[in-house]
Amino acid sequence: MRLPTGVLTFLFTDIEGSTRMVQRLGSAFDVVLERHNEIMRQAIADGDGIALKTEGDSFFAVFDSPLGCLRAMVEGQRSLIGAGWQEGGQVLVRMGAHTGEARLGGDDYVGVEVNRAARLSSLAHGGQIIVSHTTRDLVDSNLPADVDLRDLGDHRLKDFDEPERVFQVVTTDLPTDFPPLRSANVKTNLPTLGSEFVGREAEVTRVADLVANNRLVTLTGVGGSGKTRLAVHVAGTLVQRFAGGVFFVGLDAIDDPVGFDQLVAEAIEGPAGTSVDETLQQMGPVLLILDNFEHLLGAAPRVSELLHAAPELSVLVTSQALLRLRGEQALPVPALGLPADSTVEAVSESDSGALFIRRLWSTDPSFELTVANAPAIRDIVRRLDGLPLAIELAAARTRLFGLDGLRAELAERLASLGGGFADAPERHRTLAAAIDWSYQLLESDEQQVLRRASVFTDGFSPVAAEQVCGAGALNSLAGLLDKSLITSNIEGGNARFDLLETIKAFGLDQLEQLGELDDTKQHHADYFTSLAIESRDPIRSRSSYAAIERLSIERANLASALRWAAGHDPDSGLHAIGALGRFYEVTGGLNEGRELGEALVAAGGSPSARIDGLLGLAHVVYWLVDYNRAEQLYGEAVALAEQLHDPARLGDAAIGLAYTYLWQERRSEATPLMVRAREAYEEAGDDKGVRLVMTALATAAWHEGDVPTATQIFAEVHELVRSAGDVAEEISMELALGASLIIFGLVDEATSNMLHSLRLISGAGDDSRTTMCLGYLSLGVVRLDPEAGVKLGGAADAIAERQGGSFDLSMLGLGRVAELAADALDPRTIEHLADQGSKLELAEAVAFAFEWAREASLESQPVDIPRVMEIALAHQRQ
Repeated sequence: MRLPTGVLTFLFTDIEGSTRMVQRLGSAFDVVLERHNEIMRQAIADGDGIALKTEGDSFFAVFDSPLGCLRAMVEGQRSLIGAGWQEGGQVLVRMGAHTGEARLGGDDYVGVEVNRAARLSSLAHGGQIIVSHTTRDLVDSNLPADVDLRDLGDHRLKDFDEPERVFQVVTTDLPTDFPPLRSANVKTNLPTLGSEFVGREAEVTRVADLVANNRLVTLTGVGGSGKTRLAVHVAGTLVQRFAGGVFFVGLDAIDDPVGFDQLVAEAIEGPAGTSVDETLQQMGPVLLILDNFEHLLGAAPRVSELLHAAPELSVLVTSQALLRLRGEQALPVPALGLPADSTVEAVSESDSGALFIRRLWSTDPSFELTVANAPAIRDIVRRLDGLPLAIELAAARTRLFGLDGLRAELAERLASLGGGFADAPERHRTLAAAIDWSYQLLESDEQQVLRRASVFTDGFSPVAAEQVCGAGALNSLAGLLDKSLITSNIEGGNARFDLLETIKAFGLDQLEQLGELDDTKQHHADYFTSLAIESRDPIRSRSSYAAIERLSIERANLASALRWAAGHDPDSGLHAIGALGRFYEVTGGLNEGRELGEALVAAGGSPSARIDGLLGLAHVVYWLVDYNRAEQLYGEAVALAEQLHDPARLGDAAIGLAYTYLWQERRSEATPLMVRAREAYEEAGDDKGVRLVMTALATAAWHEGDVPTATQIFAEVHELVRSAGDVAEEISMELALGASLIIFGLVDEATSNMLHSLRLISGAGDDSRTTMCLGYLSLGVVRLDPEAGVKLGGAADAIAERQGGSFDLSMLGLGRVAELAADALDPRTIEHLADQGSKLELAEAVAFAFEWAREASLESQPVDIPRVMEIALAHQRQ
C-alpha cells in the first residue's frame, strides 16, 4: 500500500483503564478488544483514513482530510457508546488528532508532528475527543451542524517546550463534561502562538543563552519581524529554569508609563495591597517578557528598579528601540533566511520559504512544493525581505491571486498586503498598519528622513543621506537605527545604510501622499548625476579604479537617477551618461548603459549636454559591436563639436568614429579622422587623446599587414602610458604587443606576457579588459595546449556575451581558437571543451588560466619592450 504524503491529520486512540480491565475480565477482554477494534477500523475507513498500527488497545491512523478524521472520531465514539458492552461495562476511548507535515520512515510515519499528535492524545480522558489548534483551524469553517469546538486553553505536552492550544470536540449526543486535561501545571501565562513556530534555530539558541547569562535582554527589530513570537517561543523552552514562573506582559494596551505596574501585577497575579517589587522578590526565579516596549520607553527606569528589587528576576524585552539601561544586552532580530536559489531544496530548507509553505497549508492543505512553483515562492519571500509578518499576510492572499499572480501583485503594490488573521493585533492586520505603527512613534525629523531615504536603491552612504534627506540627516539616521527602521553595515571601512523593501514601499507611499515625491527624487537625481559627472576625469586617469569602485557601489542609484533625469532633467542625465561610458564598459554593464543612454539621447537636451550624451552612448554601443549605431552617434557628435568649437570633444568624437571605421575595414575613411582627432587633442592639450590617436594609427598599420610598424607604435605608446601611470592603457598595449609576438612566432613569450597582463588587470576591477585578456591569452594557450586553449576561449566568448559585448580577434590575423585546435582535436571534443568553458564565471576562468600556467611551468613575465622593438625591426627589414 502506498502511503499518502504531504499535510496529513494523525489520529491516536486508546482505551482508558485497559490494564485494570484486563485484570478484571481476564480472557473475556479479548472479546471486548475485538469488538473495539472492529468499531475503530470501520470508523477510520468511513472517514477515508488508513489504520496503520494497532498495538494492544491503541490505534494510529492517518487522514488526507482533517474533516474526515473529525467524522471518524465522532462516529467512533457514537458507535462505542451504542455497542452495549455487557462483558465489562462501558469502554471509554480517548482520542486526539493533530495536523502536520508527514514524514515517511520506511512503511511508517515519523517525526515531530506524529509525536505531537501522540502526546496530545495522552492529555485526553476516556470518551473525550481533542484536537490541536492546527486541526481546529482547518475544520472550523466547515464543521457539521451538530459539532462544535470548545477552547480548553494552552497545555504543555511532554517533551515539547512550547504550550499547545487544545480544543475539545463537542456534540449534543456525546459526553461533554470531563476533568481538566492531564497536562503539567506550569506557572505561566504565555500566550498561544496560534500557529507553528518555524525556523530560527540559531536565534532561539542565541536568545536562550543570553537570557541564561544576562538579566536584561532586549530583542529589537522592525514591526512584523517576529520579535514577539521568538520571545514567547524561547520563553516556553525556559519554563523549567524559572521556578517562580514565566509571565508575558503585553504593553500595547497602555500609552502611559503610569499603567506599567498594573499590567505586571495582573500578569504575575500579585496579591492585592502588595507592590510589584515585593511580589517579584518573594517569587524567586522569574522571567518577565515585556512585549512591545517601544511606545512606553518612559517606563524603562521602572524596569531597572524591578531588577534591583528582585535579584532573581530576569527580563526579556521586545522593542523597536533599546531601553538604554545599564546591563542591557541587545539582540537585533534579523529577517528570516532567504532561499539561495529557486530549487525545491533551497526554498523548503530556508526559514522564509518554510514559513510561507506552512502558512499556505493552513488555507490549502493539498499544496505541494514543486520545481514549477518553487521559483515563485523564492521571488515572493525575497521581495518581502524575509519579514515574517509580510510572509504570513502574503500566504493568506495566495487563495485570491495564486502564486504567480501574487508575485506580480507584490512587484506592483507591496505595502498593501492585508487579509491577516482576525485575532491578530490591529497593527498586524495589514503590512501597512504594522509599518505605520512604527512610523507614528518617530519624531517628525526622523519621519522626514525615513520618507526621503525611501528613494534610494540598494543602500546609501552618509554623504548621500545628507544631500538627499537634508542637513542633519545623520542625527535622524542614528535614531532610525536605534528603532530598527533602517539597517547599516560597513563596506570597505565606510558605513552604508539601507531600508527593507517593505519599509521603502511605505516611505514612497508617504512621499506621494504628502506631495514630496518629485522633489525628493530630483534631489536624489541631482546628487547621483553630479557624482557621475565628477567621476569623468578620474575614470580616465590613473585613479580610474578607485572611481569605478565608488560608482559600482552606487550602480543602482545611478540607474534610478538617470531614468528620472530622462523624463525631468535631460541635461544633467546627458552629462552623466557622457561620463559613464567607460564605467559601463569595464564593469560589464553595456546593455544597461545602452538602455539608459538611448532614453536620455531621445529626450533631447541642450547642445553642450547632448554632445556628452552622444559620446557616452556611442562608447557603449561601440563596445557592443553595433558599429552602425556607433557611426550615427559619433557622426552627430563630430558635427556638434565643430559647431560648439569644442576641441576636446571633437577629438573624442573623431577618434571614436575612426575606430568604428577601422573595425569595419573602412581605413580610407578612418585616416583623415585620425588626423583631425590628433589636431583637436593637441589644441586641447589632451595627452591621453594623442596616445589614443597613436594607438589607432598602429591598429590601422596592423590591418594593412604592417605588423612591425604597428608593433613599434604600440611599444612607443606603452612607454608613454607607463610613465602616465594609466594601468588600463598599459594592459591594452601589452595585449597588442603579445599579439605581435604570436604573429612573429614567439608563442611561449607572448603567452607569458599575456599572463602578466591578466595578473595585473584581474586585480584591478576592470571586468571588460580582464575578459579581453582571457580572449587574447586563449590564442596563445591553444597553440601550446589545444584542450586548455579551447576551454579558455569558450569561457572568454561566453563571458563577453554575458557582459553585453563580444570580440573577434581573428581580424587581427591571430585566427580563431576552434580553427587553431582543429588539427589536434575532433569537432565533438572542441564543442564539449568550449561548452565547459562557457559555464565558468569570470573569476573561475581567471583561476583556470593561472592553474594551467602553473601546471605548464609557464611564468608570467612583463613585456620586454627593447626586445619587442628589436624583433619588430628585424621583421621590418625582412
